[in-house]
Amino acid sequence: MMGNKGIPDVKILNIKYMRNQQLIDKRFDQIEGKIKTLKFLLSRQSSVNDFKGELNQMEELVSDLKSLVERDLTPLRNG
Repeated sequence: MMGNKGIPDVKILNIKYMRNQQLIDKRFDQIEGKIKTLKFLLSRQSSVNDFKGELNQMEELVSDLKSLVERDLTPLRNG
């Protein structure tokens, strides 16, 4: 089904394509938590290494999230 201006309805896309919705939601929650942690580290003027460590962990979460979404949207997925 199409929503306004010919854009597919997001709810239908989620039902049809997102097989790992709970895991994807969890990754977004983790990324939001990392953003809060980075803001906290900035407010207390933490070390550069602490900040870089959090950034590296966030990059891993984003990479994992991308993989999850790509797997869910691949039409030839097994299972």
